[in-house]
Parts: sequence; C-alpha cells; structure tokens
Amino acid sequence: PSGVNVNFGSLMAMEAQLKTAIRLFPIGACFDVIGYACTSGASVIGESKVTKIIQDEFPQATGTNPATAVKAALSILGVKLIALLTPYNFEVTQGIVKMFENNDFEVEKVTTFNQEYEAQVARILPESILEAVVTAPIGTSADAVFVSCTNLRCASIITKAEKALGLPVISSNLALLWHMLDIAGVEMGGISDSHLFNV
Repeated sequence: PSGVNVNFGSLMAMEAQLKTAIRLFPIGACFDVIGYACTSGASVIGESKVTKIIQDEFPQATGTNPATAVKAALSILGVKLIALLTPYNFEVTQGIVKMFENNDFEVEKVTTFNQEYEAQVARILPESILEAVVTAPIGTSADAVFVSCTNLRCASIITKAEKALGLPVISSNLALLWHMLDIAGVEMGGISDSHLFNV
C-alpha cells in the first residue's frame, strides 16, 4: 500500500509490504520480469534490495524498477547530463539526484512541484506537467529530461514535450515499460513515438 504522504519514512515503510504484494501473484507463475513501479521507493529502499525481495519469491524472474530502468534507458541513449522533474518534496527529490550522481550521471537542473501528499501528486494536470517539462532544461546543456514518479499523469504529453524540446523525455512509467519489455525480449516497435522506443 502507498502511504498518504510521500516522504522518506513512508517510502521506507513500503519495504515491509513488498514481499506481501509480490505474494499476490499466482503461485507457480513463470514470469520473465517483475517490476516494482515506484521510483522514489526504489531509490529509498535500494534498487538491489527491491530486486532481492522480488527474486526471493520468484527466483526465475528478473526484477526491475523505474530507477534501474531509467539509468538503463539513459545509457542506451548515451545521455549523461539530465534535467530532472519530480513532484516530491525536497528531501525525496534530493534522493533521486543522489541516485543519479552515484551512478555517474549529472543532474544539471532540478524542478519540483514540492508535493508531499500522494493524492495531490495524482491530481497534477498533464498540462501543468508539460509546461514544467518544457521549461526544465532551460539554461542547461542537458541531453534529456527525466520525469520521476509513476503517479504523474504524463503519458499523453511525452511526445509533445519531445517535439517542443528536441530532446528525449523519459518518464518513470515509460522507462519501466521499456525495461520490462526489453528484459522479456518483447518486440517494441510501434508502442510509442518516444525517442526511447526508436533507439
């Protein structure tokens, strides 16, 4: 379950529930990949710990999450300099910045909606997200924009933002979907107009 607040404590608390959530999958199911769809949760709990919890229950499955997935996507695209957009408070946002910096990426600019209530994050309008994405890399030499949070409603604005910026725009959900399909060996042609899927 997701907490009412999006802060360090509530995100860390999800670790205790993750095994219970994974056990909701049918016993004996043979998955190629299982994704934990929380960017900030994965960065706070730890990507390797999330993967271990998944593989303890389904050893044959590869575990992934948006934090792992976006780094894989950026590497495929040859991107090292990014502009970051999050809905989180400053503490959680800084955790995402550190996650990138600890993996040899450089966050040139950070923009945040500074929301701590999960319900508010889900209510941020796609139009507001588009406006924030388009302004996120201004004044930087960023090669891509990463929109962090699987709860942001940005699927409909990614292509518009990429056309406006001439840069790849990667969201948490887009990166996770791409990574899961890639791991599973599923053909991705025609799924999206995003640069990420046209590599």
